[in-house]
Amino acid sequence: MKNNALLLHLKTILSLLGEEIVGKAREEYEILNPTKTCDLVYQVQTNLNNGLKKHDRNYVL
Repeated sequence: MKNNALLLHLKTILSLLGEEIVGKAREEYEILNPTKTCDLVYQVQTNLNNGLKKHDRNYVL
């Protein structure tokens, strides 16, 4: 049960981090096209997700 709670907590944190990355990327690179920003966030989430999968095969962002 503790593992599920921890994974849910991590998922929430990573989701908030993804939103923060979107905002910072738009500001820093003056990206007006949301698709480009979403692609950047998707790449970051994929990399984080691949790291988490090493510990729990059922966890997906």
